[in-house]
Amino acid sequence: MKNENFPEIYYMQAEFCKTIAQPKRLLILETLSKGPKTIKELSKELGLSPPNISQHVKALYEKGILEKIRKGNIVYYNLKYKEVLEASQIVREVMMKIYSEKGKVLYQIK
Repeated sequence: MKNENFPEIYYMQAEFCKTIAQPKRLLILETLSKGPKTIKELSKELGLSPPNISQHVKALYEKGILEKIRKGNIVYYNLKYKEVLEASQIVREVMMKIYSEKGKVLYQIK
């Protein structure tokens, strides 16, 4: 239920964040930050089935986070806005600080 006192952009941002708030999707974004890839390439690199990758890529594409690049009959997916990955990395850095303050150690991506 929407509260009319909140600007619409907050609801849009929450929906956007829900879309990327899955570990597999974050991994897909991280992988695509290195360059465009096909579903088959993502599947092989991430060790996930093509239908599973396709489902996640579709959700990211529908939110405008990814773009399609067609070369003949091959479709590559690319990270459309690098800022999405930058925002994800900032959130990760804040999490590391919070957990560090609590004396916990988290695995870091290299």
